[in-house]
Amino acid sequence: MLKNNQNSGGFTLIEVLVVVLIIGILSSIALPQYQKAVMKSRFAKVRQAAMSYKDMADVYYTTYNAWPTSFDTLDAGPLAGGELTGDYRKQCSTTGDMFCCLLKRVDGSQAAGVVCGLNDYVIGFEYMFISETPYCISQNANGAATKVCASLGTPADSWQFITPTGNQSGYMYYKL
Repeated sequence: MLKNNQNSGGFTLIEVLVVVLIIGILSSIALPQYQKAVMKSRFAKVRQAAMSYKDMADVYYTTYNAWPTSFDTLDAGPLAGGELTGDYRKQCSTTGDMFCCLLKRVDGSQAAGVVCGLNDYVIGFEYMFISETPYCISQNANGAATKVCASLGTPADSWQFITPTGNQSGYMYYKL
């Protein structure tokens, strides 16, 4: 008598579908958290650069009783490997993935703050010297950047994000 062995050691279609479904559910939970963590690390890098320039500006202000008008007056040059560009409203230091701009008042006199951001214009950090107000700036179209800024601060008035290529619209400011 011949036995018909139906246990071939493989998986059934139902078992494979259940595993794929479980992996899909786990990844749908994990992916947004991963994107938020990546954006937080990018924001931390931008904030650290801005705060370094802010600290140098504070030293300059303590010494000369005036805010610096350019990066040349600070004890630092451009970002590592970067170059300086500017006009009467700002002077910027750019690298491959990041920029920092020293903002000047409209009349071109003393700087009013420093803004740093990523060259893909997704997230940034701004610090106003006079009001001592820091901001997290997120591109409205980027959900991960917006969630990071919203988790760090409260919504503030929205204005244009100052970049080396000009003022950009479509950004939300969060007061930290």
